[in-house]
Amino acid sequence: MESTDAIYQLKIKYDNIKGKYGMVFIDSNEVALLNRETILEKVRSITSRFNDSKEEELKIQYLDDEKNFVNLSNDKSCVRELLRCAVQVKNAEFKRITLQIEESSSPLPRA
Repeated sequence: MESTDAIYQLKIKYDNIKGKYGMVFIDSNEVALLNRETILEKVRSITSRFNDSKEEELKIQYLDDEKNFVNLSNDKSCVRELLRCAVQVKNAEFKRITLQIEESSSPLPRA
């Protein structure tokens, strides 16, 4: 997908040690379907690092408007908050959502 079709860009930090990032775009049709599972699919489209990990073993966090990373649950209000915290990219027609993902021994937050 071309970035001109996108309304959001996911900037995903998936390796905290090496500081590796990947980027993927979400278009207006995908926004309505956005949840923790579909975000994980996007992550797996840019790196195979988590292909063998179960969803509940992964901690996905987004950068909120106070510059804190917040755990992403599958709760609809959490996804709405993630979208609300997207930042307009200068000279672009999309907003950026910053995520980080890592394997975690903590359980998935409950909705």
